[in-house]
Order: sequence, then structure tokens, then C-alpha cells
Amino acid sequence: MIRQLKDDLKEPLEEIEAHEEAIAGLIPEERRLRNKSKIVNGERELPPKQMAEFNGYGKQIRRHDATPWNK
Repeated sequence: MIRQLKDDLKEPLEEIEAHEEAIAGLIPEERRLRNKSKIVNGERELPPKQMAEFNGYGKQIRRHDATPWNK
């Protein structure tokens, strides 16, 4: 029975692992930009190019985090 469960879960677990690895690679990049930014009047301030990059990392992280098992 345990072997059958492992076989049944092999593919979903591999997919989860791929998403986790992708997120793990994006977080340090987002953190680097977050540390460079300032918060002024409740708004994050970065030069436009860096802000676009920061937002792109956040979007990619959310896309990987919006998988069915995280809902």
C-alpha cells in the first residue's frame, strides 16, 4: 500500500519540487532589490528599471506559488 501511494504521489511531488526550486532561485534576487529600495510614504521606491525587475520577480514567485496545492 505504501509503495502504491509513493507511486501515485511521485509526479505531483516532483512538480511541487520544481516550483519550490524555482521560487528558491527567485527569492535572493527579489531580496537583493528589496534591500536596495526605500519605503517613502508607504510606497517602495526604486529606479524604474529596478522597480520593473523587482515587480517581475514578485510576479514569477506568485505564479509558482499559485499552484493547486497552495490554494
